Order: sequence, then structure tokens, then C-alpha cells
Amino acid sequence: MTTTDQTTTTPATPPLATTTTTPVSTTTTSAVPDTGDIVGFDLALVTIGRQELLVAVADTPTKRGQGLMFVSEFGDVDGMLFVFDTDVNNRFFMRDTLVPLDIAFFSAGGLLVDLFDMVPCEETPCPRYQPAGLYRYALERPAGTMVGVISAGDILDVGGLAP
Repeated sequence: MTTTDQTTTTPATPPLATTTTTPVSTTTTSAVPDTGDIVGFDLALVTIGRQELLVAVADTPTKRGQGLMFVSEFGDVDGMLFVFDTDVNNRFFMRDTLVPLDIAFFSAGGLLVDLFDMVPCEETPCPRYQPAGLYRYALERPAGTMVGVISAGDILDVGGLAP
């Protein structure tokens, strides 16, 4: 997934202060998670409501630009978390993305801002997915794993990943 429209604003709320999850360290686990086609990203555990998810973290412009392009196998990874330093309203598109995805946008406090199901781009220009408001985190997962599963009351807890 690639983001466009790099407009940013000053954050309206401070980053999360409570740490309840920590980045996954492959040196402290008995088995290294299978990351499928997802290469070059750190892994972390986050929660949405009561669901704990293993996610690849895209927290730099280069990693956010690469996203899930050319990925068809997720292995043990539940999705990719895009982390921004400030609140943004960037659009996402599915250029060079091989599988349908769900995307959820969350505020700095973890509240759901918007949710879409996205299909791989088969035409130029690619459709853009614009959330309804500012967000700090975007979570992409395989299609069907979020739309209709998470709701406005669910909170994303990123633990120690807050910028």
C-alpha cells in the first residue's frame, strides 16, 4: 500500500502513554514468526478490542511507501500497521498490491476514524481511499478480517509504538 497527499497537521491529542504491549523480539521467543512475503519490517503486538494481532510496522516514509506491495503471503503476520508521527489525512491506494485488503484508520488515542475494504488496482489511475478525518495509525489486514468485525467502540492499543 502506498500513501499519497502528504498533508499533515499538529496532533490534537498526545500520543498514548500507557504501554500494554511490546514489540516482538525474535530473540526471546522459541519460534521465529513466519512473515511470508513481508520482508524488512519490524514486528509488534497490538490489540483491537480483545483481539491481539501480530503486525509488521511501517513507521518511516520508505516503509509506508512500500507497505504491502507485492505481498501475497502473510505467514503468521496478521497485517501491517502504518504509524505516523503526527495526525494525517493521507489517501491510500492499491498499486502493485496483489491481494484485497481491509484498512482501518485510527486516531492517536486509538479510536476508529474510518474503515474500507480495498481491491487491487487494475486500472490507471488507481482508486484512492480517503478516510473521513485525521488519523495517526492505519491498519491493513487481509480482506474480510475487519469490515463487519471491528466497530466504532473498539480501541487500537499500539503499546510502545506510539511516536
